[in-house]
Amino acid sequence: MVQGLQLRQSLTQSLVLAPQLQQSLALLQAPTLELKALVEQELQQNPILEETPAQEVEQTDLEGKEPRNDAADPTEPPADLNFDPAMEKAPSGPVDDFEAEFERLVQLDQEWRDHFSQTNIPLRSSAEDEEKRQFMFDSLVVSTSLQEMLLEQVRESKLPESEWPIAEMLVAISTTTGI
Repeated sequence: MVQGLQLRQSLTQSLVLAPQLQQSLALLQAPTLELKALVEQELQQNPILEETPAQEVEQTDLEGKEPRNDAADPTEPPADLNFDPAMEKAPSGPVDDFEAEFERLVQLDQEWRDHFSQTNIPLRSSAEDEEKRQFMFDSLVVSTSLQEMLLEQVRESKLPESEWPIAEMLVAISTTTGI
């Protein structure tokens, strides 16, 4: 047995995400309700952070300019939304912001599902598309099996026709038994 020093080199590859990048990815992937909870948690944990009401943000811009009224308030519904107060249900108990937000999200989810279910209806293909499709199916070729290939080679070989049945039997036996 030979003893001695050996030197080995290995190469490995790994992906490491920085903590800030991990936090950014978590924030980008979070749904609205979870994002709100994450922001509230950060506000509670970090004493330097403070929440400014939306009215203060509207009154002064970051540069101290007058507020811009041309941008729509993101918390308000769009102007083209038809709202009928008579169709609304009277609240049976105290309305919680969470419940209202959840109902709004459920409604938006259902609207998107309806929209995508309508847009994914397969379109009727034209005669040209149908012809291309049929050509593709007609051009598909079934691959030949090992037994068929060997039998073809036997027939093309210089083997006399009287010995073909013996060769065919050998091919059949070898392909079925795996010899």
